[in-house]
Amino acid sequence: MFGEPRARAAGRDVLDEVFEKLQASVEVMVELRQFLLYRLAVYTAMGAIIVAYWIGVLLLYWLLSKMVEAVAVIFLIAAIAGNWGLFTIARSFLLYAVQAGYVAVLTQALSAGIPPHVNQKDLAKEMVTARFRDVAMLAAVDQLVKGVVSSFSKTIEDMSSWVPIPGMHQLLVVVNAVIGRAVNTIDEAILSLVFMRPEQPTWQTVREGLVLYAGAWQPVLKLSAGLVVLDFLCTPLLFVMLLMVVGMPTMVLFTHMPLFRGLAIVIPFVITYLVRQVILEPLAVTAVVIAFQ
Repeated sequence: MFGEPRARAAGRDVLDEVFEKLQASVEVMVELRQFLLYRLAVYTAMGAIIVAYWIGVLLLYWLLSKMVEAVAVIFLIAAIAGNWGLFTIARSFLLYAVQAGYVAVLTQALSAGIPPHVNQKDLAKEMVTARFRDVAMLAAVDQLVKGVVSSFSKTIEDMSSWVPIPGMHQLLVVVNAVIGRAVNTIDEAILSLVFMRPEQPTWQTVREGLVLYAGAWQPVLKLSAGLVVLDFLCTPLLFVMLLMVVGMPTMVLFTHMPLFRGLAIVIPFVITYLVRQVILEPLAVTAVVIAFQ
């Protein structure tokens, strides 16, 4: 009973701390809006390519289904696998280069500032090119970390099925999301340190970065929890809104073409993904890098 006010006060302190860091992150993102507009253009182009890809796939599927249904189904399965493979490659290399560029200008803004007349895209390109080998190495580390975290999360969720406690599985999903968010920003935090210490050997910077990141686990976990809650709230809400604004008109437009009505799901999904990558992902990286420094 006596501990309840203290627990509420502690909870409010944590929320205030997370809110202050997110507010500071938004202010930095406003300063970096020039590069974020470039990031938006890159992801929008990728989204347009995905939508065009699926329009072509659905058209070919429709034509093949008129001839041999089995061939059409095999083609659709191959198209799904091909889309996932191409997207994974793009995300692992091209889009990671854009992410590295954002970390570069973010580090510059936090450490020395960026003069208003400097082109942020050119600055990012220059910094990433100068440390290209290090960026490529951390991109590989990022994929390795994602694989380990995914395997760990799946194991924990499978173990939750052994515990007959209501809500245990849902709780572990949230916990895994928080841990995943915290761990998946390790490479961005260390890359920021690499950009900040160009004269220091990379492996030495990586080792020191891991120690510093481990030492900052409390603020990083708090921020990760706040970001996961924000993501869980905003992403489904945005998707539902887009289904109403974009999906329903698409369904009406393709009333007499049932196959293409699938675009009513594809387009809102792609736009939701783009918003996450252009707003929520930079917010997460910015907040963690600020906490890390």
